[in-house]
Amino acid sequence: MRPTLGVVIPIYIRGAADLANLENTLKSIESQKSRPMEIVVSDDSDSHQFDSTRHVLSKFPSLNILYKINSHSRGISSNSNNGISYLTTDYVHCLHQDDSIIGDDLYSRILGSFSIQNLEWALLGGTANGNLIIPSLVKGFLPPEALCGINTIGGPSCVIFPNIPALRFNTNFNMLCDVAFFFDAQKQLGAPRIFKDTYIFYGMGEWQEQRRIIEEAVFKECLQIIGENPHLLMNSIIRVFRYSKRYEVKIRALRVAQSRRSNEIRFILIQFVIVCIRQRLRISTIGKELKNLFFNR
Repeated sequence: MRPTLGVVIPIYIRGAADLANLENTLKSIESQKSRPMEIVVSDDSDSHQFDSTRHVLSKFPSLNILYKINSHSRGISSNSNNGISYLTTDYVHCLHQDDSIIGDDLYSRILGSFSIQNLEWALLGGTANGNLIIPSLVKGFLPPEALCGINTIGGPSCVIFPNIPALRFNTNFNMLCDVAFFFDAQKQLGAPRIFKDTYIFYGMGEWQEQRRIIEEAVFKECLQIIGENPHLLMNSIIRVFRYSKRYEVKIRALRVAQSRRSNEIRFILIQFVIVCIRQRLRISTIGKELKNLFFNR
């Protein structure tokens, strides 16, 4: 039996640019050969934006959109969960207002490959700022460096998952809500299926959202997500240091190691020094972080 698919679009409208992005998102759904059975737009914008949003939605009568205002706590996770609560379909795709679907065969391919009996989840390839973002697995599992903030998997729009109560977005996360969800889905369902074709266009450029959130907020979320996946701490930090760039994430990874006070820290230090030598990073600058890490305990 062919499974059914529902789409949730969590929106927060601030002005004309957001409305234009939402319209592009809806156009990409409208163009699909196999359209989703249900579409819910969950809105936690300020009330003065509601009429403008309804006007955009009225341009797509064939989609039979269910428009719901999120009266719960604000935030992307809460807003997504609010939309999911109205779906009765077997599978869910949370497509964000800044993103859109590339091509017209995404849903036909997904629905043709999934089944109702075997619960599966999928990660989709995408593009941001002209750069491909194709999810890949590490020894059959999600790349652990994402836990410290190097997300090579993709954004929230890249995941399609079964509509079961155990899979919802954790409202404690904002910046890392997608990463937390990916690892939660892996715990529940095992490794994802990877669709390497480029299906998702990310309208917001890579790292742009991260610049809007202060580092302390990102660090706090990293601590929590590592706390929920402590067995991945060492691999996560080691893989962070294998990247030639993302200096700020390396500092964050050191702070995570310090806060965890793990017995594996000595091994992490050795790996860190090796990578610093190889990549000629600013060791003198990082020295302060090392001092705090190993002597202020």
